[in-house]
Amino acid sequence: MCRSIALATAAAILFSGCNTYDPEYCQKLTKARQSCKGDEVVGIWVSQYKDLVNNNRQTLLLRPDGTGIMKIFKPNADFLTGKNHQRSVTWNYQGNGVWTGKGFAKFVIRYTGSELLVDEPNELGHGFYKVYVNAYNEAAIDAHLEARK
Repeated sequence: MCRSIALATAAAILFSGCNTYDPEYCQKLTKARQSCKGDEVVGIWVSQYKDLVNNNRQTLLLRPDGTGIMKIFKPNADFLTGKNHQRSVTWNYQGNGVWTGKGFAKFVIRYTGSELLVDEPNELGHGFYKVYVNAYNEAAIDAHLEARK
């Protein structure tokens, strides 16, 4: 049952054109785990992705109590709107390898065993897909940043 749900989800996302900010998201989504305890996402995670203007950096802190902080650094942002954005988040485990939460927007997290796959759908259901690596894994961060140059 879980496998068929995962395959249906992956197919729906692949055919919806999820080639937004992080092109690796679709590829890695097929590796998302369904058998999770729920605490695998606790920690500090980092992502770098490009939008139309910026090469953004995002940090996500997820605490065991279901709270956290999301920070976005936009190096080319207008000085009036600011370069750094920070928001408190709440999150919880839904089961079958899916976490949901709310920060800047609602988001969905899946876990590959080494990376977080985060989808922040907008009001039209189109997502901002991002891959996060653990902030304590220097080799993973180096590889992540190298792939995004």
